Amino acid sequence: MLYNIYGQEISKVSHQETFNCFYKLDKIERDKINSKLQEIINETSLKDNNKILTSSFIPGKDWTNTVFQPIYEKASDCNEELAAKIFGLVLMQNFIDNDKEWVFMKPENTDIKGSYYFIKEY
Repeated sequence: MLYNIYGQEISKVSHQETFNCFYKLDKIERDKINSKLQEIINETSLKDNNKILTSSFIPGKDWTNTVFQPIYEKASDCNEELAAKIFGLVLMQNFIDNDKEWVFMKPENTDIKGSYYFIKEY
């Protein structure tokens, strides 16, 4: 489950047209990406400290030989900016689909282009 910083639930990704580019990948590629993202999300949720993920830090700068490479090559036709947007939306969908409660925040006044996700604490 995903919420914004104001406590409103996010039930679907925005920019649906961009998100739909993910479906240029075959099901096996999509499943591998989603599985890897759920693994990262679940590992982060189990940490005792630093339960924060920054979307742009997950794939890193070089996606070569990672499960994320098809997003760059196929889904975005080798467009770095579009690949990053698609990745961000796929990650957001994985947080929406996760059983734990997460909070989403877009940083302002920073050089970081990604989004922050952190576990909802009560």
